[in-house]
Amino acid sequence: MKKRLAYYFLTLAPLLFLIYAAKSDSISSEWFVISLMFYGFIYRPLTDYYRLLNKHVIVKMKFYQIFIPWWQMQYLRELYLN
Repeated sequence: MKKRLAYYFLTLAPLLFLIYAAKSDSISSEWFVISLMFYGFIYRPLTDYYRLLNKHVIVKMKFYQIFIPWWQMQYLRELYLN
């Protein structure tokens, strides 16, 4: 349970911080979009990969597949429900 909560915190905290920064006009809209793209294309797939690797669901040889769009959807149960 603790590991699941830590995973949820690691995945949602940066997104919530970005939304807060955008609402309080701390960052410009260009940096907000760049940060969202970094979150969606790099940070989130890497976080999902390391979670699946720690749960021994995948092997290290499948590292390249994390950058394929929607690849994590086949492991939805292992990522969020278990």
